Amino acid sequence: MAYNIIRHRSNFPNRQVYTVNLQNERHFHVTVTSNAASVTRWLGQTLFLLPRPLHDPTLVVGLGVQWTHGTPSADIIQLCIGCRCLIFQLSLADRVPNRLRRFLYHPLHTFVGFWNHTDRWKLERSVHRLHLLREPVDLRHPAGDLWDENLRYASMRDIVWSVLGYDVTQRQGIGMSDWSAEHLDMDQIASAAIKAFCARLIGVRVRDSAMQ
Repeated sequence: MAYNIIRHRSNFPNRQVYTVNLQNERHFHVTVTSNAASVTRWLGQTLFLLPRPLHDPTLVVGLGVQWTHGTPSADIIQLCIGCRCLIFQLSLADRVPNRLRRFLYHPLHTFVGFWNHTDRWKLERSVHRLHLLREPVDLRHPAGDLWDENLRYASMRDIVWSVLGYDVTQRQGIGMSDWSAEHLDMDQIASAAIKAFCARLIGVRVRDSAMQ
């Protein structure tokens, strides 16, 4: 995977902050936390900073879910809005803020990802029982409609390469790693964040194409 990740000093002991630079072309910020107050703060700041077109009140959100092999529930939920991503360690959190629950259930929020037919189910079976209002959009299908019908069956890596031109090849076995760990390694953080970030970018293109 062609990326650089830099860890920054955080003013809060219960969160870590990173910048990911994707192919020296796009960079975005990542917050990793298991703390409910940090999630509330992230949502407030991110939504405040996000420009919203007046003609389209909907919000496209990159969504990903990570779980440890052999377990049925989500350990991680990752969200991306604009150039800001959140990795929330559900399995380590003592609670989930109500603001996040409302955000996930909002009728004007469209959640998008790749090969995500079990994401809603795994969130509902997580220790905190998170609920999405609707199934998230699997970007394989609109990508197949808009760009190349073969993308309906493609991997995330191939879809991102075809639509965005980014190489997001992952370290072998990263998806099978321990996502319940207190300290995620750099490859785990980058992999989860890039997945949500690229989903957001492609989701916005799909939305904009539908509006033309």
